[in-house]
Amino acid sequence: MSWYYAQDNKPVGPVEDEAFERLVSAGVIQPGTLVWREGMPDWQPLAAVRPRQPGQPTWPLEPEQLVEAVLARGTRVPIGDALSRAWGLMQAHLGPMVGTTLLVYLAMIAGSLVPFVGSIAQLVLQGPLMAGLYWYHLKLVRGETATVKDGFAGFGPRFVPAMLTHIVTAILAGLCLVPFVIALFVLIFSLGRTGGAGPGHLGAIMSAHMPLVMLTGGLFLVSLAATIYVSVCWIFALILTMDKGLNFRPAMRVSRQVVRRQWWRVWGLVLVAGLVGASGVILCGIGVVVTLPIAFSMLMVAYADLFAVGGGS
Repeated sequence: MSWYYAQDNKPVGPVEDEAFERLVSAGVIQPGTLVWREGMPDWQPLAAVRPRQPGQPTWPLEPEQLVEAVLARGTRVPIGDALSRAWGLMQAHLGPMVGTTLLVYLAMIAGSLVPFVGSIAQLVLQGPLMAGLYWYHLKLVRGETATVKDGFAGFGPRFVPAMLTHIVTAILAGLCLVPFVIALFVLIFSLGRTGGAGPGHLGAIMSAHMPLVMLTGGLFLVSLAATIYVSVCWIFALILTMDKGLNFRPAMRVSRQVVRRQWWRVWGLVLVAGLVGASGVILCGIGVVVTLPIAFSMLMVAYADLFAVGGGS
């Protein structure tokens, strides 16, 4: 049986039972959402049509409840399926996906080129811009209507959480590199003190500083691994500020707690998505406008599957 539901004061549908259940699970259709199907005298809130069962979590979920609900489902990150579904979305929405992604990236570039304050503008604007881009692709993944306006939705009520999420995660990820940077400066300073020796003595100089060279190399590998680890753990933090209405700290915490249970699979997804996105540059340069949207959709397919519980913002 087909359902209709209200979104932005407009009816959406018809939606078959299975698709309707997915929208309910994803939080697109919430207890207060007006719904209608054949046989009903009038539109009614979902909660009136299907009262909440005992033990069913209330919506929206608190961060701790959200983590528990996600982990209880035990959904595995669908790397191959994510690529297949993202490619299907690209085939169905080629022009809008390319156009919206391109406009958001042009906005990022324009912000970075502002005289004198470009770096600050980029730091402030990148989070909301990326959050909006994720939101646009998430709506497509969920079968909803997505417009260019959704690509810039990060400049709405969720601006501050999205901005802070990007700034805090970037700073904390950067701090992971501090031990390596300190060791590198010490190494350069030490080599500079013996820099007066001729080229023939280069081997002797390096040999004398070999312990410091090895320490610097080791710290580089450890710092890089730590940076990658925390960056992957927070991969869903931005979209959580948009979709679940979380502030930056709960969004970071929820993303980390969910991702670390299957970190290697999420890392594999991020790696494949990154390779797909970069392939446009490697193959033909301009092709990145096609491959980047696929990469973003892959991440949102995984997010939609993992977090298909509770309510949205």
